Amino acid sequence: MKPTAQDVAQAEAAVAGAKLALKTQEDALAKLVTPTAQDIAEVEAAVAPASLTLKNLTDALDLAKGGPAQADVAKAQLAVDVAGTALDGARADLLLARKEWDAKTKTAQDAFDSNLNSYKEVFRKWLGIELSAKEGKLDPATLLKSWGADLTSLFDSGLRLQNLGATHLSAWGTPDDPATRWNEVTVFLWLNFFPFTLVPTCENRVVSPQTLCVKKELDDAWNAHQSAKDNLETVQTQAAKALANADTSVRRSEDGLAGARDALAKLNGGVALVEVEAKDKQVALARANLAKAQEDLAKLMGKPDQVDVDAKEKQVAVARASLAKAQDDLAKLVGKPGSGLLGDRLELVGSKFCFEDIKNTVTPARLSALESKYAKTVGDITTGATLRFFHVTPPLWAAPEVDNNPNLIAFGDWLKSSYGQAGASGVVFDLQAIESTDSSGNPCLQGGVRVICSEWANAPLDPHLNDVGAERAAKAFLYMLHVARKP
Repeated sequence: MKPTAQDVAQAEAAVAGAKLALKTQEDALAKLVTPTAQDIAEVEAAVAPASLTLKNLTDALDLAKGGPAQADVAKAQLAVDVAGTALDGARADLLLARKEWDAKTKTAQDAFDSNLNSYKEVFRKWLGIELSAKEGKLDPATLLKSWGADLTSLFDSGLRLQNLGATHLSAWGTPDDPATRWNEVTVFLWLNFFPFTLVPTCENRVVSPQTLCVKKELDDAWNAHQSAKDNLETVQTQAAKALANADTSVRRSEDGLAGARDALAKLNGGVALVEVEAKDKQVALARANLAKAQEDLAKLMGKPDQVDVDAKEKQVAVARASLAKAQDDLAKLVGKPGSGLLGDRLELVGSKFCFEDIKNTVTPARLSALESKYAKTVGDITTGATLRFFHVTPPLWAAPEVDNNPNLIAFGDWLKSSYGQAGASGVVFDLQAIESTDSSGNPCLQGGVRVICSEWANAPLDPHLNDVGAERAAKAFLYMLHVARKP
């Protein structure tokens, strides 16, 4: 069965989201392993002022405290410092726990929502039924029984038109029966227009790759939905316990700090208590700021914690696996060019990157790797296939946001040198040249770099074409399709 435009759009959106997630994780890993000189300079600049501030505030605090024995004051002050450090740590742990469990809860909620939508979609696909919120909580067997729907009867192969004889061709005009929960037209289309084998149930039998089993798809969607629901409930319970424990630790640390401060105040005999407390808070804050600045500098200058690196690398690996699965799902949905359900009828296929895909943060090595992977993918698609491949130079940014354009142009130049030469099996559509050449034939530049001409740009800082620019590009694209078609 040919996938719907919505199926393809959802699969493409999943690929785009997976690419963005992978880029985010790769950038985070790179920053952890190889911080920039600017990052180090900024942190170093924060250490000296923090140290001076702490010294001045500590001197002011000692002056405010006055006469008690220095040894006793030092001991009491140490207790305050230790309690303050413990509170800072407890608060930091609470913030970290909230961030961590918010992320885990969101991931579980997103998975639950996605699987619920998939469960509803499978009923829409096979029976033309839009499940209500209440029905989305019921299993397929319960739903089918409540509707009086029997899959074996509905999808009986004997009801196909070619098995009914010419006298039954009036069935083509059979409308949907409002008395039933399912849509007769949807069932009719599956029975008569699905080109391969379709079975209503498939217990205790092996289903071939070109056979669809209605009940199996319903049950699989329900099982995935229930698994996501159980996972969400587990994560929510774990989050509640973890946050409660972290909050309790903060409250205990606050009580400990209050007790240490009271002891210090009693030691000072209650003299200028308000002033001492105020300066004590200022010292604690300054000490925390200095500690954080020193810790940040140590992390940047030293070797990163291997635990953190391993965690980031695992996140990158997970993101890559997610992207590979999304790409595989999309490929399975549309069919590999040159083979399968659609490939034998394809004459022309193509590929285009977005202006967001190749930014100025992409190093020459990563750009080279991207080119190699692109070439391999094109080779995999075209090898042994009776089709042609067209390539599109990635679109540019409009002025003044042009930092990403050099890398986009570099990739476009590589496409033209690799696939745009005479005798190549495909053709390159130079979208960059169309966007960055004005109506008089002059290139549009900023700092010597090509940009979208203002007469074609939708708006400043907007890398999309306006209506006139879009029409100009569309005409060129149609001509390219004419040139690139199979001889």
